[in-house]
Amino acid sequence: MRKFIFVFVMTVYAFSVKAQDIVIHWLDSETKASAFGNGSRGDTVAAYMEFYQEDLMTFKTTGKSIVGINQIQFHIDDAAYTSVSGCRVIVLQGNALATATEVHSQVVASWQKKWNVVNLDTTVIVDPAKKLYIGYEVMTSAKSWPMTVANGSDEKQAWFTHGNGSTIMNVLEDYGYSFLIKARATTSVAPNDLMRFSSLDMSLYMVMGERLKGTVVNVGGNTITSFKVDYTVDGNPLATETYNVNLQPGQTYQFIHPSVTFNAAKPFSVMATVSKPNNASNGIIGTATRNQRTLVASEKTQRVVLHEVFTSSTCPPCKGGNERLTAVLDAVAKDKWACIKYQYNFPNTGDPYYTSECATRANFYGGIYSVPNMKGDGNQFDEHPGYYDIPTFNQLSNATALAVARDARAGIDVNAKKVTFSVTLDPKINANNPNLRFFAAVVEKSTVKNVKTNGETVFNYVMKKFMTSANGDPINTFAINTAIPVNLDYTFNGDYRLPANAGSPINHSIEHSVENFWCLMVVYWVQDIVTKDVYQAGKADPYPTISVTEADATSSVVIYPNPARENVNILTEAPVREVSIINMLGQKMGVYNNVATIPVSQLAKGIYMITVRTDNGVSNHKFVKE
Repeated sequence: MRKFIFVFVMTVYAFSVKAQDIVIHWLDSETKASAFGNGSRGDTVAAYMEFYQEDLMTFKTTGKSIVGINQIQFHIDDAAYTSVSGCRVIVLQGNALATATEVHSQVVASWQKKWNVVNLDTTVIVDPAKKLYIGYEVMTSAKSWPMTVANGSDEKQAWFTHGNGSTIMNVLEDYGYSFLIKARATTSVAPNDLMRFSSLDMSLYMVMGERLKGTVVNVGGNTITSFKVDYTVDGNPLATETYNVNLQPGQTYQFIHPSVTFNAAKPFSVMATVSKPNNASNGIIGTATRNQRTLVASEKTQRVVLHEVFTSSTCPPCKGGNERLTAVLDAVAKDKWACIKYQYNFPNTGDPYYTSECATRANFYGGIYSVPNMKGDGNQFDEHPGYYDIPTFNQLSNATALAVARDARAGIDVNAKKVTFSVTLDPKINANNPNLRFFAAVVEKSTVKNVKTNGETVFNYVMKKFMTSANGDPINTFAINTAIPVNLDYTFNGDYRLPANAGSPINHSIEHSVENFWCLMVVYWVQDIVTKDVYQAGKADPYPTISVTEADATSSVVIYPNPARENVNILTEAPVREVSIINMLGQKMGVYNNVATIPVSQLAKGIYMITVRTDNGVSNHKFVKE
């Protein structure tokens, strides 16, 4: 949800402000997070903050509407200050940034590090029927990062352009940033009988018996005592409902349909129109009609959250993003999530484990233009994984699944390099949907040979090969009481090869990139290829708890393969600090520091004890040398 922050500037800022002026911006904090720009060459770059029509019409608690803009404030990064050769402030209006019209532009004669305050030559009158974009543009003489940003919380209101508008990027959506931009707005009193239709409050995944509901806000000056809602479900109009309330200015109210529930396990399409607060004909600002679809299950079932991550060993921010995701997944129940990572072909030379199937999956989502990028249950979370957290996971996990997966099993024949997989799906919704597909992919739980330049040394859940088509296999019937059995297998061809980079990807018909066949598992899911809705996901791991000894049954350390011939691999929740191998006579056969793959080919056949020390403590395990 967008957060609008306003400050009565006469109590905060030193410059002169009229009594009816307020400073508008989208900053949760003015603390600098980073700088943004074009780091490859000199360029013309611009940053904007966006205001929707309902933002312009009225504010949550002021009861005032934006009339015009008379001042713009912006921040230039300290380090890039010397590379700026020109600067101007800009006001645009339109339906989108790409097509908006420039309504005011003013050259800035001189600029400084940090905050710049520009009083406009004339007050720019705002058209409330269009979106408003307020920003600044700088010309740089060399590659630089002149735009200062702070951590942001809004979804669609931080935009960046460069190359004279050839590239337009939603910076907050892609990177989680808001630009340090403010504006001073003149205001007028909003109408007295005025409401905003904030949202329809049905979630995408629901259960039979839940009701139609939505939220409105009183943004006028009078108490709202009544309003009307017209509903349409699957194209069929319902009777108009009148809600009698006592809604004070600034308060919100959730309306619930008094009788209609979702009474069938199927997809629904809902439309609601709010009107006539206090019987006023023109009392709704912004969007009066909202549409929402929902997928209703027959019963509440546990969802396994699908995490798809586009990442690369040549991407510096990917290290932090992957670490954040690992921290979240380690903190929640392991049976409630599945993870698959597509190593990608940029920046620079890209990851050696990039394949054409990674590109296919990226194209499925309309292309990937920045890494890291994570898709949680399709498009339910579409963000840098560094912004993922446990509350977000819980929100995704608490949504009902639309299928139950029974008896998911994977098997690996190491000698034949063959992976088998089976599962039975029990649908919990009747979805006559030709766009449904089943996906299954072989994932290597840990790889170490694709290390490049970003500081990562271990890569988790790396996609190796789709067992289905990379575009998914069609599901002909998805209906309650109709079980869907799935049986798949895939045999890896040829020998292992480590590509030099993403420019020479693996050719699966003659070779593979599996480092250790004991470390493979299968991740699977059901997804609508048009809407990207994920009905259910899961994972099948042949070796989920290998070789934990009786004396250490609660350990989070896993060693594999066991028995071993060449190497023993160690999976832990914390970095491995030291590994010792001890024979049955108590003799220490080797000590290894800060590594998770231990060579054992030189050991004689027999039983050994392996001691693993991490930041979480010490654990002991037995393994067999073949």
